[in-house]
Amino acid sequence: MEGPLVRAVDTNVLVYAADIDSQFHAPCRDWLERQRARPDAWYPTWPIPTSFYA
Repeated sequence: MEGPLVRAVDTNVLVYAADIDSQFHAPCRDWLERQRARPDAWYPTWPIPTSFYA
């Protein structure tokens, strides 16, 4: 059975992508940019942005 692919992003990916001083900034930012460029949609679950802003 094939269905839509669901992508889950860890809160740390968002934190590192936003933190330019992090050693993980570039790979996390690059990953997020690649995901944004995809033609299919992806959505975070509500705890992810809540954790990011906390």
